[in-house]
Amino acid sequence: MHLLNTQTLQLEEHIDNIPPYVILSHTWGDQEVSYQEMMMTTPQSPETQQKAGYTKILATCHLAQQILIYPDEPISQGNRISHVWIDTCCIDKSSSAHLTENINSMYEFYTRARLCIVHLVDLPLGVTFKEGLKSCRWITRGWTLQEMIASREIHFYSSNYVPDGDVKEWKYLGTKAQFSDALAEATNVPRDVLTGSGSVGSYSLAQRMLWASKRITTRPEDMAYCLLGIFGVNMPLIYGERDRAFRRLQEHIIKGSNDMTIFAWEPVTSSSSSAGSGTGQQRREHGFCSIFAPSPANFQNCNMIRPWSKNSHDPEYTITNKGLRMQDYLYYVPRKYGRLKRDYGLPLGVNENARTTAVGVHLRKLGPDMFLRERRGLKTLSWEYRNNLARVPSAPFYILGDEEAESEVEGAGSVLAKFRKNGIRFPGQVSQKNIIPQGLWDSVDRCFLPTNEKLVRGFLVKMKLVGSEKANPASSGREFDNGGGRHRVIQLGLLLDWAKTGPSPSKSYNIRLFDTAKYEKQTREIFSLRRYQEWKEGLRGSQLETQYPEIWDLGNQLRVETTGPEDGSVFVITASTVSENVEGFHSNGQTVDMYRVVLSVREETARGGLIREMDGMDLLVRE
Repeated sequence: MHLLNTQTLQLEEHIDNIPPYVILSHTWGDQEVSYQEMMMTTPQSPETQQKAGYTKILATCHLAQQILIYPDEPISQGNRISHVWIDTCCIDKSSSAHLTENINSMYEFYTRARLCIVHLVDLPLGVTFKEGLKSCRWITRGWTLQEMIASREIHFYSSNYVPDGDVKEWKYLGTKAQFSDALAEATNVPRDVLTGSGSVGSYSLAQRMLWASKRITTRPEDMAYCLLGIFGVNMPLIYGERDRAFRRLQEHIIKGSNDMTIFAWEPVTSSSSSAGSGTGQQRREHGFCSIFAPSPANFQNCNMIRPWSKNSHDPEYTITNKGLRMQDYLYYVPRKYGRLKRDYGLPLGVNENARTTAVGVHLRKLGPDMFLRERRGLKTLSWEYRNNLARVPSAPFYILGDEEAESEVEGAGSVLAKFRKNGIRFPGQVSQKNIIPQGLWDSVDRCFLPTNEKLVRGFLVKMKLVGSEKANPASSGREFDNGGGRHRVIQLGLLLDWAKTGPSPSKSYNIRLFDTAKYEKQTREIFSLRRYQEWKEGLRGSQLETQYPEIWDLGNQLRVETTGPEDGSVFVITASTVSENVEGFHSNGQTVDMYRVVLSVREETARGGLIREMDGMDLLVRE
């Protein structure tokens, strides 16, 4: 650490036994004095002494000498602070190693300082501190945020009343403690953090990002580097990486914290509504975006978001070359209108004002165990407390990174379409728990993804069958079962697997349709065992053939009789797939080839005469 001696104006290097020092917090001007200029000669050259920054250095040294090292002891030269640290001249910016070391240590520098002097060069005349502070550059700069938070004691000065040529008469305004209310209002930093009665670590990562959301820096990389101390991380400096620096900052934060509010940011849709040099603004108001925020500006609405209690949930996640890896932390979020489609939700924390609500983001399923974040704001995601949400049973899953999201932002649609081609759509009523493997099912598009062709897809549905008057006038409109009683519905099991047809490589689906009441044991095993539910260890076609041959030999048609062969009717249920072109996955209007499951129902007389034909989807029972 290099300190400037207030008496000799020479820079001194201190490694151990660092003397008491005063530190300056200010905004840079056009005529700052560099490390090299202070090291050249003593006294400094006339050109250096003519700079406005040199006047600032002299004023800081003069004020530092008024501070006693031991306030209770007599005033003497040896009891006065004799060193200052000023970022303009105490850092060798020509040395990347020296620059990295100082920036990574800067928060500690301000914490250890005996006093921080804040120089408000542009504070207006004739107004209160509270009013004048709003127009000062000091509260808009990225670097001064950590300087204000880290410093235990701050004295504010203004140079508006400096007599001509007398740099020793900076106008004293007051202390951080005196102005804590005005500072809290102007900067969004809580008062208890400013006064030291509360710790920075007691606030969520999103709330700390909020403090920097309206700050700016000259270089885009500095928007990340100026926040290192606030988040307690260290990382190398790479000038030239621009917006990538803020991404690296988030990755380093994640390594030491599982506070998921780091992902609780909102996309900024206007290029003019952001702060900071490294905003990395997204270009569309819909579609997908990275799980990582492009800038602190995206956290402007996160003041009340708090992380989960450790007793409630203690998530674990890691960054891999595939994306953000998480486990067992997805939930189904019911849509406002309709029950068929359910979004995927990633809860991130709770609303501090309403702890019965959860706050999170919507995800879109890209492929098996792969998701992208949807471009939606947090305001739309006030859910009931997460314990009332249905958890998505899944293996470890990944939230993919920037490249996949960017391809969707650009409108190519190829990433999403890739994992829908040749998928199986089922638009009818089906409960999520009655689907295997659940890892291949997308609840938004209501389709099975085509990945991993060896696995059997299957679901259970309930169908309500009502005999017609033509079949039996005496029992018209009454529900029936397969042999007596008043069974209202029949539960159907459908299993699908790939099958090559003929010598050509074209493929279709084999379908096996059965009444689960007749195959109760097999149904329970197939649809209940966790290893079949999870996509990686689901039921394979070869296992279905060897372990459940009675199911394997079934076809795609099922006959269900009514009360009897004389006066009843027979329902013939047929399951099939049809090829269709589905829109919505390409923004340019292209379609994706998919299959759709079709259920058709024929009601026949006991002797085989056709009574009527129906769409089986209309007969499904909502669960």
